Amino acid sequence: MQHLKRLLLFCLAVLLIALGGATPAWAGDSPAGFWWGSDSSGPNPSGSASPCPTSSAPWDEPNVSNSGCGRYGGYVGEVGGYWTTLSCSGFVSHWDSSGASDAVANLNAGSGKGLGAYWFAGGPGMDPSYNGTTSEAYAWGKRQADGAENAAGNTNSNITVIWMDVEDGGGNAGWNEQMTPGSCSHVQSTSACCSASVDRATINGFIDEIWNKGILFPGVYSSVSQWSSILGTGTSSNMTNIMEWTSIFGGNCTQPGPTSWSQGSGSCSSHSASFFGGVTTSGNCAVEWQWAGNSSGDYDQIDGNRYLLCE
Repeated sequence: MQHLKRLLLFCLAVLLIALGGATPAWAGDSPAGFWWGSDSSGPNPSGSASPCPTSSAPWDEPNVSNSGCGRYGGYVGEVGGYWTTLSCSGFVSHWDSSGASDAVANLNAGSGKGLGAYWFAGGPGMDPSYNGTTSEAYAWGKRQADGAENAAGNTNSNITVIWMDVEDGGGNAGWNEQMTPGSCSHVQSTSACCSASVDRATINGFIDEIWNKGILFPGVYSSVSQWSSILGTGTSSNMTNIMEWTSIFGGNCTQPGPTSWSQGSGSCSSHSASFFGGVTTSGNCAVEWQWAGNSSGDYDQIDGNRYLLCE
């Protein structure tokens, strides 16, 4: 049954690529199949966005140039996090309805990869039932995956991928520290935790639960530095069969937009993507790169040639 589910998901992926993987009509992002996108609070296309003004779909990426303008390739918004699972109040998820709508409109018009969502995951030390075992950590990951899928379904029916956001959030997300059990506050750690194998069990539980439900595709968001600080460099850090979305800002350069996995010109000439857990830019699991994040918003590069095809 699991093989059948994955076969059906693969067929869906091929169909989506056929619909949305064409070369951008304008000069801009390249090579063929790559798209500029955004996440969280944008930036998002608009009729007055410079230098790419448009009044209807397909929308162009705003405020990014590379020998012209490129089609807006997709949006990823936050639908919740560990605080949702713990029923905490006072947390705000970063979801932009306009960016989501524009991404869906562009996909329907044959441009981009559409809509994704991310979940700010809590490590095993955030689990109120934490006991230091991999079995409990795995169950905690599954519990969060159920919450993430429910939140995604309640947010937008067009979401295809749910990204597990794995970062320690300034030392208060329970990956390298055990938080006050059941606490909804960003509090100091009560004790040291957690082993790399226990951290990885939480990640495995999340990914397996998404796969087993067979509704959304799973992916993991992190950075090289965050990944190694949480999981080290041993076997627990290996991640070579799940789509990756990496974050490397490189001085928050926003001009020009990257070509493939590198900006490669001007003051940003040394800025390029690096993926984590053993994945390289030439691998099928290197899918998305958050290449800038500042007051102007979060910019992403999406490889539509590999999107949804990593397993």
